[in-house]
Amino acid sequence: MSVNINASTTNGLVLTSDTSGELKLQANGADIATVDSSGITIAAGKTITGISAGPTLKYITDSTDIAVTATADTGYSTIGSTFSVDIPTSGYIAMKNLVIKLINNEVDHYSTPVFGLRISSTNYWFTVNQNSVFGTYYAPVVISGDNTINNYTIINTGPHTGLVGATTSNAFGADFKADIIRLGIPTGTQTAQLIVGASTGISAIWDGDFTIKGTDVTTRVGLEFMAVS
Repeated sequence: MSVNINASTTNGLVLTSDTSGELKLQANGADIATVDSSGITIAAGKTITGISAGPTLKYITDSTDIAVTATADTGYSTIGSTFSVDIPTSGYIAMKNLVIKLINNEVDHYSTPVFGLRISSTNYWFTVNQNSVFGTYYAPVVISGDNTINNYTIINTGPHTGLVGATTSNAFGADFKADIIRLGIPTGTQTAQLIVGASTGISAIWDGDFTIKGTDVTTRVGLEFMAVS
């Protein structure tokens, strides 16, 4: 049994009481929600409106080595398997976690990965906002020396001639995002694939080839799909 609070269409408020410690909210005798010591349970077939849903989270892993030679405007490489996701009609997609090991494959070049989603036959590249740097393809994650910072493991094959500095103080914490409306990303249930390319940057030195060493450190990427009304 339970304590019932019923909004009756004939008798108005109808209250029945017991000592079960369970409360039911009803509309004209139909259960809408149950409140007990474990929380609130919505009755089957009933919905809650007017409350924004939380984000949908996807976790992508890949334990293979991925050689990235194409810039993001001309090609791409895939990370992990395809996945199904319900993309909201407005809001954003963001990378909330990135664990990756990169090897720079070119002397005298920066290696700067940029990430995106491939849906059907179209690539949607994430915009980057890091240290006030904005760009469609440019991702300021510069490989320069042996470092382990903020989940990234960065190494290089060298030798560099001094073009790439020893410091990586501005190379981390990039916030990769894609605005759904701005980029025209298809909404509803979609089959998507995480992709990566080399940055186009501002000159040729920014688009060096690199390898993602998933055989050494499993690549792990967290994606957040957030609806905003």
